[in-house]
This record gives sequence, C-alpha cells and structure tokens, in this order.
Amino acid sequence: MILKEITIENFKGIEGPLNLKLKPITLLFGPNSAGKSSIIQALNYARHIFITEGDLNPDSRTLDGRTSNLGQFKDIVHNHDLEKPIVFDFLLDYTEVERGFIHFFSDSIYPYLTHSKSEKKLDKELADIGLDPDTHAYCASNLSKFGDFYISEIEYIGNKIKTMNVKVSILWNAKRMCADISKIEGLANEYPLFSIIRDEADLNVVELSFYNHEIIPECVKEAIYTSCEYDIIEIDHLSKLPEYDWDRNDALNQIQQLKNKQKNIKKNHDPEMILFKSKLEQKRSLPVFDDTINFSYPYRSKRYCSTQFWTYAEEISKDDEKFFINLISLLVTTPLRSLSKVFQKIEYLGPIREIPSRNYTPARHPESFFWTSGLAAYDLMLHPSTEEKLVEEINQWLSGENHLNSGYAVKLKKFSVIDEQKKLLKKVDRLDNLDEIKTLLKEALSQEKRVEFSIIDTKLNVELLPQDLGTGISQIFPIIVAALWMKNRILMVEQPELHVHPAMQAAMGDLFIHCANPEKTNHNLFILETHSEHLMLRILRRIREASEVENESEFNFSSDNVSVNFLQRGEQGTKNTKIAVNEDGEFASLWPNGFFEERIEELF
Repeated sequence: MILKEITIENFKGIEGPLNLKLKPITLLFGPNSAGKSSIIQALNYARHIFITEGDLNPDSRTLDGRTSNLGQFKDIVHNHDLEKPIVFDFLLDYTEVERGFIHFFSDSIYPYLTHSKSEKKLDKELADIGLDPDTHAYCASNLSKFGDFYISEIEYIGNKIKTMNVKVSILWNAKRMCADISKIEGLANEYPLFSIIRDEADLNVVELSFYNHEIIPECVKEAIYTSCEYDIIEIDHLSKLPEYDWDRNDALNQIQQLKNKQKNIKKNHDPEMILFKSKLEQKRSLPVFDDTINFSYPYRSKRYCSTQFWTYAEEISKDDEKFFINLISLLVTTPLRSLSKVFQKIEYLGPIREIPSRNYTPARHPESFFWTSGLAAYDLMLHPSTEEKLVEEINQWLSGENHLNSGYAVKLKKFSVIDEQKKLLKKVDRLDNLDEIKTLLKEALSQEKRVEFSIIDTKLNVELLPQDLGTGISQIFPIIVAALWMKNRILMVEQPELHVHPAMQAAMGDLFIHCANPEKTNHNLFILETHSEHLMLRILRRIREASEVENESEFNFSSDNVSVNFLQRGEQGTKNTKIAVNEDGEFASLWPNGFFEERIEELF
C-alpha cells in the first residue's frame, strides 16, 4: 500500500497537526472521547472528497452511510471555528508498486515524449559526423543521457519521484456559503514542487517551482529558462565550411560560450522561481479528474544553436508546447490521481454490525455492498459468485481449534433457477443422444443461481439462521469475512472486540496478522480502533515468537509491521503518543499512563 502516513489538522477534536504512521496493523488505543473515532471519520471524509470528484459536504448521504452523521462543515472543523482550515497531509511511497510513479500516469500523458523533435534529429546527425561524446550530449540537450542509454525526460522525471506529500486544505468560503479546497500542495521527495490555490474568481491557480529540484534534468531547465529575451548564440561557421572539413576546437569553444551564457542566466534566477502560473480552465475543486491541465503556455523561447545543417531562431514549436503541457499535467494530476486510487481501496466497518432481517434482500453487485453496517458479509455469502474456497477459509477461522473456535460454521446451498421445468423435461425426453441431453442440462444449470445461507452449530449439528446467533458471533462474523475476502485494501474497523469473549479477542489478533502479513496473499492494511488488551497481547506474542530460532508458527510477524498509537485529550486537542515495539515483542517506549494499568489497580 503506497499510503504511509496521514497528518490531520483542525478536524473535530483534533487541532493538530496529528500524525499517524500506517503499518499493516495500525492500532488506535485511548480512553473514550480521546479522538480515535475522529481519525476514522476524518479518513472517511477525505475518501468521500476524492471519490466524489470534490464534494466537500460532510453531510452528503453516501450509499454506505460513512459520512451521513458528520453534520455541517462547522460541526467538523475544530472548535466550530470557520476561520480555520481542515488540513489533510498524505505521504505516498511509489517504490511500493511496479513502475512506481509512472504506474499512475493518465492514458493521455505520453511517457516517451521529449521536448524537441528537431533537436532529436540533430542528435542523430551529430552522432553520424563523429562529434565527441561531451559535445554530442550537450547539443542533443533534449534527450537526457543516464547511464548507457537515452530515456525521455517524462520517463526520467517519473522514475525520480520516489515519494510525494499531498497536502489538502479545506476552508469555509463565506462568499459562496460553502466549503472550498483553498489550497493543494505537493512535495516530491520532500522538496516543494507545486501548489494549487483557489483565487477570488473561484478558479484554480497552479504554481510550480522546480528550478533546483532534483527530479528535473538540466536539459529541461535550460529549455525552460532560456527565453527569447536573451541573445541567441549562433554557431554559424559550421555552415560556411565544406562538409566534414571544420575546426573542431573552434566549434567546441563556441559551444562552451553557450554553456557559460546559460550558467549566467541561471545565476540571475531566484532558486525558488515560479515556472508556471496560470488559471486552469476548469472550475472543479480537484484537477485530479482531468486527464491534462489546459492552459496557455506562458513562455516563448527560441532555438539557440545552428550547425552546418541549419541556422534558425523560431518560437517554441507545437511539439514543445505539448511536451510542457504533459510535463505539468503529470506533476500535478498524477499524485492526486494516485491518492484517489488509494481511497477507492478503503473500506470501513462501523462499531455496531447489523444482523440481517429474516426477509433480507441481498445486494446484487459487490460495488454496492454495505460494509459500514456489516451487512456486506451476508451479501457476499448470498452472492452466486462466492467461491467455495473462501467459504472453507471462513470456516477454518470461525470453527478451527487453533483459531476462533466458535463452534459454528458457514453452510451455502446453491440452486439453479430453471423456468418451466416441465417443458425442459419434455425436451430431454425427445432427445436420443446423451451428449445432446448433457448440453441441454448444462445450459439450464448455467441460468441464474439462488443461494441459501445458514450457520451450522458444529456441536449439535443444528442448522441456524444468522438471526438465531448470539450477539458476539454476529459482531465478529462480518470482520472475518471482510478480512479474508479483501485483497490489497485498507480496512478500518471500530471496536472489533465488541461483545466478544477474551479468548476470541486474542484469536482475532491472529486473523489480522494472517491477512496483513506482507508474506501472505491478502496484503491488507488494518486500522483498528480498540480497547482490547487481549488483541494487543496476542500481537506482541507473535512478534516475540518470530524472533525465536526454532519458531515454526504460521503467524510470524515483525515489529516493523505494527503501529501502536495512544490517543488522549489535551489543552490543544487530541494528542497522539506513538508506542514503539521492539523485535522481542516488548514495548520500547512508555505508555503515558501505563499499559492497561486499571487491571493492576484492581488486583493490587
């Protein structure tokens, strides 16, 4: 998962900035009303913004009910102060995916585009006449030579971006009487890269500043900062000499003069110089949903080199303008698009999981499953596409002696819905060929299927409906199904231990470890808001066992995969104390008030 850190400011009880590092298992502890649920709500609100193309209304009625209880904007901003911005800062690590940053490019951004086809032609021609490597590489400045091969500047820049911080500020607009995204900032490899600011005309103004940024190759900087106001040095003596009969040293001297000219130009520029400042044509809150940023290119530059092949001084070409449009679009929209894809993978299970009614009608499409209420677990069980392998895995965890050992198991019955059965039987009677009969039956059985779902009491061998189960099993069942069914997702769960026996709470630690372990197939990330001491102790035990030489447990887990956070209220809102865990399964830092010290007080 590329999302590594979240920082929140001015959301409900969080004044902040409150930072949360995300690991495969991220635990939120703390007393009631400390701000644990506020973090979950903040993430649900941010998710809503990105998947709805910029809807900032916290009371929007989403299908899954994630943000329906947040109220108005003044209800979620810290201290109801409409002068304060709600700020989200997300750290994305692109080394986690194949092809990295380039993986998230829009289809309209051509990654192999380079910024001068004419100079690309010059590169080939200079190579043909045997120009020395240094001069050759300089004259072919549109192509960036890295190692022993050429790649386009778009590819080079995409490969150089390893991490990106995306910081989104949301502020109340008193003029429009609604919330607006007032600013979006992007930092590539921890260095400022771009900002999008909402102006008085409600248009997005984009500013980029990357003159000294490591991701931008020198050839691109030279093309950008060499504009028509500077003199053009022409190497025109090459065109006056017979072909292949020219003074190499004289040519190199004049090219060196050109290099010096470029250096002087750079010295006169502010290191933080704004490359691009233009109003976007669209009025959307987020430009992430546009393939490219439309603007009028603000710079006009001229060619600065002439050879025996040509001498010219023209304005920037259409191809060059297309290159810069692609470059600016990828720098601004790609990090926002990648963050949007992350939010599409976030699922949420609320603190009270519902039990379906006896006449419950399941959702037909997985996209409409209601995970918030927990009913999606039953939708999945009643869906015709549910595989037997998943059911077996659920039963292994639900009833296995080394797992939850609940004494219950899932049972599915699938039926083919065949209309007009009498007509079907008459058709079979008229067929003499066995293969024809088989084909007819296969076609009939491939029709719409109906699924019946029940729970088996494995001790009494009694078949039950979900409504007949105890509260504890009904609360834990949706968590089991979600954890095992989801792949490469972020699952936020509030109070997973609700109404669950302590032994099961500990076993749930194994479930989360199994589904979050990077060496397993699920690769999920869990954010758990919990009060369970037993859950924490089981995770510590598995970390400790993993450090033992002869350990052969299936639940090996590293301390690097756990983030323990203790939240408490202070004078400046919610404070997060990060509790380190060492490889021996012990706390490497102290809890603010001890680890579940209430138990010690009651015993002694």
